[in-house]
Amino acid sequence: MINGAIEKFVALLNAEWAAVSSLASDAGRPELLGDWAQASWEALVEGALSSELPGIRLVVYGDGADIHPKSSRFSFERDAATHEVRCVPIAASGATDRLSNDVLVRDDAGYALDRFVAVVGKWYAERPAFDHALVTRDGVEYVVPLAEVEWRVVPVVG
Repeated sequence: MINGAIEKFVALLNAEWAAVSSLASDAGRPELLGDWAQASWEALVEGALSSELPGIRLVVYGDGADIHPKSSRFSFERDAATHEVRCVPIAASGATDRLSNDVLVRDDAGYALDRFVAVVGKWYAERPAFDHALVTRDGVEYVVPLAEVEWRVVPVVG
């Protein structure tokens, strides 16, 4: 279920990013992009997973929303995250980090999703085409092609 939900979420980002970005600019509210992305993350990804995991609350997407003073969630602002989305390389040989060309190993720990991005030159940007994921592990950021990873939902520890 998670792989399909991620695919649909990324399709939404690619289809509507320019329109929402334009609206945010016209309104003088650049944070609107983060609000929209978080609301969509909760509606699409959490919503799709809620039939298998009732009450699921995912770790916020990217910077989260800025509409509640004490929460980065769009809805259920008092709820703490119960699960996070992690990726693992599809190939046994791993996936290639586009920032360093290091190989991300395939293991059970996986890499925590921060947000989806595009590679621009030797760096990344949060803009279409969203064909890479910014992920973290042990405080280190990696940018991996979506075609090289698959997704898992794991309980938040701690």
